[in-house]
Amino acid sequence: MYKQSLLQPSTLSRFFVAFILLLLLMLALFVYNYSHAWLISKQSSLNSMSLRLAYQIEDYRYHANHLYKLANPEIKNTEAIYHLENNNSVIKIRPNVYWLSSANQTIDAIIFGDREKEDSFLASILANYMEIVWGARNEYNSMYYLDGSSNSLILTTTHSVLKPELRYKESYLTLSAEEKRADMLVQSTILDKRETLSNIQKLSPENIYYYTYRAMFNSPGQLTSIISFDISLNSISALSLSNKNISLVPANLDDDFDNNKNNISVQGAQIIFSQPVQGTSYKLIYALSLKESIISILSNNFWLIICMILFTTLACGGSLYIRRRFITPNRTMYRELQAKDSINNEIVNNIPYGLMVYDFSLNRKVLSNSIANKLLTSMDLVHIRDMAVQNHGIIQVSIDNIVYEITLVNSSMFDNTFLFILVDKDNEALSQQKYMLAEREYKKNIHLRKIIFENMGFEIQPRLIEIDQQIKHLLSCEPYDDNPYLSQLILHIDSIKHWFDNINLLTQVEANLYTQNVESTAISTVITQFLQQKLLLINQKGLTLYFHNHINPEQLFTIDKQTLLHIIELTMNYSIGSTSFGKISLTLDYNAERNEIIINIMDSGYGLTAADLNNLQFPFSNRVIYEQRFSRSGVTFYLCHMLCKMMNGSFTINSKEEIGSHYTLTFAANTESTSVEFPPLLEDMIILMDIHNYETETIVKDILSHYGANVKIMSKQSTSTIGDIVITDNEEEYEIGRPTIILDSNSTQLSVISTTKVKSNFNFSDQLINAISFLIDNNESSDHIDLDNLGINEFAPEINEYDETEVNPTESILASYKNNLSISPYRDLFITTVPVDINKLYSSESIADLTELKDITHRLKGVFAMLDFDLLKEICEYLEYHIAEHNKLEISKGIRELEYSVSKLMPEGDQ
Repeated sequence: MYKQSLLQPSTLSRFFVAFILLLLLMLALFVYNYSHAWLISKQSSLNSMSLRLAYQIEDYRYHANHLYKLANPEIKNTEAIYHLENNNSVIKIRPNVYWLSSANQTIDAIIFGDREKEDSFLASILANYMEIVWGARNEYNSMYYLDGSSNSLILTTTHSVLKPELRYKESYLTLSAEEKRADMLVQSTILDKRETLSNIQKLSPENIYYYTYRAMFNSPGQLTSIISFDISLNSISALSLSNKNISLVPANLDDDFDNNKNNISVQGAQIIFSQPVQGTSYKLIYALSLKESIISILSNNFWLIICMILFTTLACGGSLYIRRRFITPNRTMYRELQAKDSINNEIVNNIPYGLMVYDFSLNRKVLSNSIANKLLTSMDLVHIRDMAVQNHGIIQVSIDNIVYEITLVNSSMFDNTFLFILVDKDNEALSQQKYMLAEREYKKNIHLRKIIFENMGFEIQPRLIEIDQQIKHLLSCEPYDDNPYLSQLILHIDSIKHWFDNINLLTQVEANLYTQNVESTAISTVITQFLQQKLLLINQKGLTLYFHNHINPEQLFTIDKQTLLHIIELTMNYSIGSTSFGKISLTLDYNAERNEIIINIMDSGYGLTAADLNNLQFPFSNRVIYEQRFSRSGVTFYLCHMLCKMMNGSFTINSKEEIGSHYTLTFAANTESTSVEFPPLLEDMIILMDIHNYETETIVKDILSHYGANVKIMSKQSTSTIGDIVITDNEEEYEIGRPTIILDSNSTQLSVISTTKVKSNFNFSDQLINAISFLIDNNESSDHIDLDNLGINEFAPEINEYDETEVNPTESILASYKNNLSISPYRDLFITTVPVDINKLYSSESIADLTELKDITHRLKGVFAMLDFDLLKEICEYLEYHIAEHNKLEISKGIRELEYSVSKLMPEGDQ
C-alpha cells in the first residue's frame, strides 16, 4: 500500500526560502545587468560625444587658419576697404565699444578699442565669413579675434547685442577690451601652445553650456594673434548625458585610453566616465554621483522592485499561512495519532490475552501483541476462522498442548478483517483458582481477626468487670481521696474496659450482629445533655466549648440514639485529646432536603498526622501518639466510620497541622413532623447584648432570636438604650443593681449571684431561658431598664440617641479584645510572648528573611485564633499574603498595624 509521506514544516520552509532566495537572486542579477548596461550606455554616449567634439574641433581649427589668412592677406585691397566703409555704418554703444551694422541677419560684430578703418574692414570680413559658418545654426556661438599687429579685439557672435541685458549690464560679451585682451594674452603666454581648449562653462542667463577653442598665430615683428571660439555643446551633446556633469580637461601623459574598453572608475562617491578627444591632448569626463546613480537605477526599476518585494511578501505570508493552516494541525494530529498509537500498542502488549487483527484480503497482520506473535506460527488462521464462523465466533483449540479459547470478531470497518482473542484457559483457570484462594484467605483473616477480638473480649472483659466491681466495693469501704495511685488505677482500668467494649462493638458491626435501637429522639436535647457531661473534661483541659445548635429542642427524629451518642463521644474524646489549648466547636444542623443530621466538630489543636488518618480505613494500621487519658485509639476512626456507614451516613476528617481538625458526621434521620417552630417565650422582650466574643455573640443571638426576643447589640445599636435585660460576658462592667446575665462557657448549671445578676452557660438554650425567667420573676416591679441612667465604663461607652459622634469600630473592637484578654487564663502568656514576636517581625523584615516572617506570622495567627481575636487574625492573613507576594511596602504596613493593635491590648505600663 502506498504510504504518503508527511509534509514536514522544515521541508516547506526550505522550499519557500529557496523560492525567496531565487527571487532575490533574480532581482540582483537583473539589477547587475541593468546597471552594467546603463554604465555601457553612458560610456557609449560619452564616446559618441567625444567623436563629435573631435570633428568639431577639427572644423574650427580649419576655420581659425582660414580666418587668420583672411585677416592677414599678403596684399591689402584699399578700394575694398573704402567700399566696405561706405556700405557699413558703425554705431558706438559704449566707450571704446562699437557695433558694426551690416546686412547679416544672424551675426553681429563688435569692435573693442579705437575704431579705425582697417578694424571695421576686418570685422566686416570676419562677420561675413562667420555668417557663412553659423548662419544656418540656431545656437549660441561667439568668436574673438585679437589682432597682433594693431592689438585690436573684434567679437563676432550669434547673440544679439541690442538686447537690453547686453547693452546696459556687464556680461562676458561686453567686458572691457583690455580685460579680454589681457586674458587671451595671458593664456597664450602661459600655455605656450598653438591651440588650447577650456573647460566646459555655463552661460547662466541662457542656461547654455559651451567650451572655448583658442588658436594662437605668431608673426615676426608683432604680437601673437589669437582666435577664440565659444562653441555651444548643443549640437554634439548626448540626450542621455547631463551637460552639467561633463567636463573637458587635459589628459595626463600616462593615461592609457582604449576606445574598445570601458574607461569607468569610482572616485569617492562618484562614478567617473572618461574618453579622450581624438586629435587633441584633452579628454571628456562625465562625473555622476553614486547616490544619483543608485536612485536613477532604482527609479527606473521601481515597479520591478515593488513586484519582487510583493512576491517575496506573498511567499513569506504563504509559508506562514500554510504552516499554521495545514502543517501545524496535521503535525499536531500526527503527534496525537502517534501518542494514541503508542498508547494502543502499550495497552495491547500489556493485555494478558493474545490479541491479533488480521486482514485476509491483503494476507497481512495489522496488529498483534507478543502472546499472539508466539502462537502465530502454530496456527492455521484460515481454518480457525472458518471453524469460528460456524461456531458463533468462539472455539477452543489446542496449541502446543495448551488449550486456548479463540474468540473471533468481524471488523465492521474493513472487509474480511478479523480480530482474534486468544485466552489461555489453563492459565485462566489457574489464576481464577489463585484469586479464589486469596479471597478465601482474606475472608479467613478477617474472620480470624473477629474471632481473636471476640475471644480476647470473652476472656479479659469479665475479669475487668470483676476488677472494676471489686475496686468500687473497696472505694465504698474506705475513702481514696489521699491515694493518687488508686485514682490512676481506676482511670486505667476504665480506659481498658472501654477499649475492649469498642473492640467487641466493631466485631459485632463487621459480623452484622449489631442491632440498632431506633426510636424517636430529641437530638438537640440529647446532645445538649451530652455536652453538659463533657464540660468537666473540657474545663480540665482549659478549652472553650462553642455549641451552635440549629435544631429545635422539641423536634423529634427517628434514629439510634445510643449509637449516635457513642460516635459523638468517641470523636469528641479524640478531638479533646489532640487539642492542648484553644476551643472545641460543635455545630448541629439538619438538612430537610436530604433528611440527614449533620454534626461538625472543629478544634484548634495541632492537627492529625498521616498515621492517624490511615486508621480511618484500617484499624490499628499505625500507632497513635500516647495520651495520658487514653482518649485516642487506633480503632476509634475506623469504628466511627463503620457505625456511620451502618446508620446510612458518613464520617470524614479534614486536618491541617498546627491549625486543627474538622470532623464531619452525617446520619440519615427522618423527622416525625414537617416543621416545629420555637415557642415565643421571649416575645416582646428587648434584650441588650454587650458581648465581645463574636462566636459567643452569634450563639446567644441565634438562641434569643429563635424564641422571639428583640435583640440589640449595645456596641453597634445607637437608636435605643432601653431594654429589659442585659447580657454580657464581662461581669466587671455592670453594677449589681441591674438585671444582668453573665455568660461563660464553664458552668454546667445556672448560677445565681444576686436577684439581679445570674451566671449562665451561653452554649445551652435551656440555661439561658431559665436565667431570663429568673430575672423577670425577680424584677416584676420594673417595666424596663433605662441604660441612659446606668454607668458604663470605658469599654461600653454611653450611648445617646441624639449623639451623632461616630465611634471608631476598630478601637471598639480592640477595647473588647482588651477586656476579654484581662479575664483570659492566657493573659500572662500573651503579654510575655506576643510583644517579643512583634520585635522579631521587625528584625526579620530588616534582613528580608521572608521565611522567618512567615513562621512568626503564622504562629501569631494561631494565638489570635485561639483567643478569638478575629481582627488581629485578619491582619496576620493580610501579612501572610503580602509575604508570599514579596511586597515589602505592604509587609511593613501590616507589621505596623499589628504592633499598634497589640499595643492597645497591653495593660497600662506594658504598652
